Parts: sequence; structure tokens; C-alpha cells
Amino acid sequence: MKTNPLFPTSILAVILFFILSSSIAQQFESGIAHYVVKPIKNQEKDGRNDPIKALEPFSDQISASFLFELTFNEGLSQFVIVETDALRKFSEKSLKLSVVQFGYADTVWQDNAGIYSKSFEGFSEREPILIDESIPNGSWKITKEKKEIDQFTCYKATRTAVIKRGSKTFSTPIIAWFCPDIPVHFGPLDFGGLPGLILEAQTDKYLYGLKSIKFGKFPIAAIPTYPKFTEEQLIERLTKNPEN
Repeated sequence: MKTNPLFPTSILAVILFFILSSSIAQQFESGIAHYVVKPIKNQEKDGRNDPIKALEPFSDQISASFLFELTFNEGLSQFVIVETDALRKFSEKSLKLSVVQFGYADTVWQDNAGIYSKSFEGFSEREPILIDESIPNGSWKITKEKKEIDQFTCYKATRTAVIKRGSKTFSTPIIAWFCPDIPVHFGPLDFGGLPGLILEAQTDKYLYGLKSIKFGKFPIAAIPTYPKFTEEQLIERLTKNPEN
């Protein structure tokens, strides 16, 4: 086989490597991932101290039927709960009480600018809004620890989420396993901001884990033009207008 003297074999090999790498990245930059969720047992507390379990004592059993769907491309993702046949045997009230313990209330979108969770201003559920969060790019600590998830090599990243509730501040440790071979910075729920799709995310209360993934182009609903508020702004508005 003759080679072009202007391009030695070593340079051709490097060019071929980058072409193949680019092709692989494009192949994985859009798709649909499905996640299951499970509660994390807190050894310091039991269900009697949990207000959710006090209202819905079978929330853990109900959560076993949950299936979530993340549709993503290089610039946008949408995370929703899937309405499966298994959920139809539970009441709407039981489902809402059970799912809220996993940080989910309604659809969550992510783009290159932020994270947007659908909610409602007040308790009437007649005025939809978006809770606007910033992407936690700089707060992740990426480690060298890795593991295989569904045949994808994932790396461990950790951070501490700080949550303010009026005069009180809470901190929650978060562990995420992301795959650099899937070049999008999204993940389940509002987890994101890493150089690869998050296939598993864990807090001190729950864990979202990948069930299946399929690559290709799939439609994603546009982020709605609802009024946007940060969580602090929304709490302040509700405090000033408790009748809502």
C-alpha cells in the first residue's frame, strides 16, 4: 500500500483516530434514557419521622413502579415520569406524595443556560411557573474512580448541594456517575453540569439509576414560556401572599 509522502503513516493514524472519535461522539449525542429510582435507607431515622411516610406509608412500594424518561440532545433535555400501566392502580394523591420524596414534582428541562422545573405558584395548580436553577458546573469534584454502567465506562463526581429555607440552610451530599462517551452535560431530575451524561445520581435520600438507553433523534418539547423564579424568590412570594 502506497502512502502520500506529505502524510506519514503516523499522521494518518492520528487523523483517522479523531475522525472515528468525532463519529462516535455524534452517534451518542442524542437519545432517550430511562431511569428507575429507589429510596436510600437512613440509619439515623425511621419512617415514623418522615412526614411523607406518615401521609403515605406505602410510598416505598409505590416507588418501585416509577419509571422516568430523559430525552436529550446536545443542547436540551427533558425529564418526565412515564405514565405506565403499573401506576394506574394507585390514586393520584398517593402518587404525588410518593414521588415528591425523590425531588420530582413535574417536568424538568435543562439547556446550556440553566435548569427549569415546572411548578405552580401557590396551591391551586392554576398558574404554572418554572423554577430557574443555575448549572452547577464549578461545584463538581471529578475523581478517577470509575465503574461500568450498562457497558458504559462512567466516572464518579461529587458535590455538596446547599439548600436555603428561609433563615435555615441545609447541605446535601450528591454522588454522580457520568459517561464522557455520551457528550451532553445533562442527567436525571436536575442533576447536570458534568462532561458527559449522568447515568446514576445519588443523594442521602434517593438514587436514580439507569434502566436502559437508546440513541437517535427524538422530539423534545420546547421549554415553556412560563414566568421564571428562583426557589428563593418563589418562597418569598408565597410568604408575602399566603392566600395563594
